[in-house]
Amino acid sequence: MATQPERVILTYADYVQLPDDGKRYELLEGELEVTPVPSTGHQSVVLNLAVRLDRHVRQQRLGKVLIAPCDVLLSEIMVVQPDLLFVARERLWE
Repeated sequence: MATQPERVILTYADYVQLPDDGKRYELLEGELEVTPVPSTGHQSVVLNLAVRLDRHVRQQRLGKVLIAPCDVLLSEIMVVQPDLLFVARERLWE
């Protein structure tokens, strides 16, 4: 019977050591995910959403809208880079 290799669980400390090479890296339950660069069509949709959402958030003073790349640390083994991120005013660190 073949033995399965031991699963290596990466952490945020490992994540910050990854190269800044333009690729999107995320940690999902300690496993490294690398996604390709988004298409121009995808980026156009994200931009349109970001502009509209940002306008509303600013007018209502609800918080801040951010776009990728922006690391979101959900836990030591969960780090994501959403295309678009809303941070409520109460949760801002600035």
